[in-house]
Amino acid sequence: MFHSKKGQTWSMDLVLAVVLIGLVLVVFFSVTAVPKLGTDSNRLKRDSQLVSECIQIKDFLENGQVTEQTLKGLYKEDYEILKANCKVRSDFCIFVVKDNEIIPVNVTEGPGPQEFIYGFGSSDVLLYSNESEVHCGTTYIY
Repeated sequence: MFHSKKGQTWSMDLVLAVVLIGLVLVVFFSVTAVPKLGTDSNRLKRDSQLVSECIQIKDFLENGQVTEQTLKGLYKEDYEILKANCKVRSDFCIFVVKDNEIIPVNVTEGPGPQEFIYGFGSSDVLLYSNESEVHCGTTYIY
């Protein structure tokens, strides 16, 4: 009796080939699927430049300076429309800081109750000032 082992050899080669191809695919996709470091920071940097340029184009600055009137004009803008017009993908908040304290902007015209707003932008952005936190765009009426 003569027993041939050709069938066993062929099936082991097939198993080894499938395992190697699987390993190559796993390594390839794990390398290409990992997000590149710095991508988020690059996008944030680009978005901040876009917002800055957009604000300058829309005349929210007078002679390169922020004034109370230009801030009131900015704070009365629609955030989502400004974000779309500036082609910005990230949420942002523009706020005034003096002596490490966030300064609310009075957007009220004339007498009566005064409306103050802490920052202009997404309410998802938290502002931190002297160990307190406030959501961007929070309005207080005094």
